[in-house]
Amino acid sequence: MTDVQAAAKPAEAATDGFLTKDALTSGTHFKTEEGTLDLPELGGKVLIRGVSFKEQRQIQAQLPNTIQGFTIKHTALSLSKYVKTPELTQDEWEKVLSNPKLPATAVTRINKKIAEVMEISEDEETAVADEFPGAED
Repeated sequence: MTDVQAAAKPAEAATDGFLTKDALTSGTHFKTEEGTLDLPELGGKVLIRGVSFKEQRQIQAQLPNTIQGFTIKHTALSLSKYVKTPELTQDEWEKVLSNPKLPATAVTRINKKIAEVMEISEDEETAVADEFPGAED
């Protein structure tokens, strides 16, 4: 088998569906989740991308440990990393978030969808929801 064929073939799982050491260490079959969120209050939808464990740790390292420490800059950073479509830079998200007409519910719902895609704990999700009270699912 050529290197190209080996790379195209997903790592095989052992019997009973358990992963093998080779399957985990090769990493060739890893994939992240994505999720679409309808935002009627904004007139469209967004696509939230999952990130690798390494990317998630890098993003988290740039964010405060408590919700009280979050600023528009932090929220913009998070949205710029997780919102795949439309793709906006952190500066562009800061402008969007600074718009006094932006419904807080939209931002809360995006954050909840990020939590869902990334399977963030309920406590962390509650902290995100507390940032913008009154949001609907």
